[in-house]
Amino acid sequence: MDNEKFDEWFRDKINQQEDLPAGIEWNSDSGWQKYLQKNGVKKTQSKIMIGYIGASAAALLIIAFFITFYDNIINEQIVVVNDTDTIKEVVLSDGTRVWMNTNSSIEYPSKLYEKNSQLLISGEVYMETNKTKLQIQIENAIVYTEAFSAINIRSVRELSNIDVTVAKGAIKVTEQSYEPGLSLLITAGSYCSIHKTEKIIFTALNDDLNYIAWKTGEIIFDDSSMESVVHVLSKYYDMPIEIQDYQTAYCSFSGTFDNQQLDTILQQIKQHLHIIIKKNNHKIVISGKGC
Repeated sequence: MDNEKFDEWFRDKINQQEDLPAGIEWNSDSGWQKYLQKNGVKKTQSKIMIGYIGASAAALLIIAFFITFYDNIINEQIVVVNDTDTIKEVVLSDGTRVWMNTNSSIEYPSKLYEKNSQLLISGEVYMETNKTKLQIQIENAIVYTEAFSAINIRSVRELSNIDVTVAKGAIKVTEQSYEPGLSLLITAGSYCSIHKTEKIIFTALNDDLNYIAWKTGEIIFDDSSMESVVHVLSKYYDMPIEIQDYQTAYCSFSGTFDNQQLDTILQQIKQHLHIIIKKNNHKIVISGKGC
C-alpha cells in the first residue's frame, strides 16, 4: 500500500470513531491534524529523497549517453591510401607504426583501445605494434597481433593468397568462416598463407630474405638460383625479366645490394655469370650458355 492510499484508509478510520471515553477531548479533525504533524514531515523528506535519487539516476544516464555519443564522434575511422611511388608511414594513436607500400590502404580508429581495435588493410604493409593488441581484417583473413610484434602483410589483388610474415613476437590467424576460437599461432621467423577463396591456411618457416626489401631497400642473394634472382628483381623493380635457356636458370648468384639501380645489379650478375642481357619492348631478356 502506497502513502496516499494509507492516508485515505487512516482518515476513514478516524471519521468512524464516535463513542469515546468520558473526558476525552478529541474529534476527527484534531486527530487528522496530529497525524499529519507526526507523519507529514517524514513523508515530505521521503518524497524529496526519492526525487533526488530519481534526478541523480537520470543525470547519470544522460552523462553516460553523452560520453558514449562523444566517444563515437571523436573515435572516427581514418582511411589512408598510398597511391604514390614512395613508401608512406603512418603512426597510430598508441604508437604503432605502419609502413605502406605503393597501392596500399589502411582503415583504423583514431583512438586504439586495449580490446576490440579493428583495422582493415589491403595491399602490402609492415607493422610494428605497440602495447595494443590489434584485430586486422585482410579480405577473408583475420589476424590477431600480440603487443610489441612486427609483421609484414601482403595482399595483392592479382595473387590468390594473403601472406603474413612474423619478424618479431607472435600472431594468431584465422579465416573468417572458421569457428570462433579456431586459429593458427604464428611465431617469429615463420609465415602463413591464407587462400582467398579455398578457406585454407598453412604455415612454414620463412626462407625469403627479401620479403621486406620493398621497405628496407636492401636485396640479398645467398647462393640463390637465377630463377629466384629474376623473380625477386622482377617483383621489386616491377619489370618483367625472362630467362631464355634453362641452363642459366639453374646458375647461382650471391650479392647484397642496398638501394641500387636495376642496371647496376644486372651488370654485376652479367660479370659474374658471363651472360647476355638485352632490353626489348619493356622487358629484360637474359640468355647465355649456362654457368
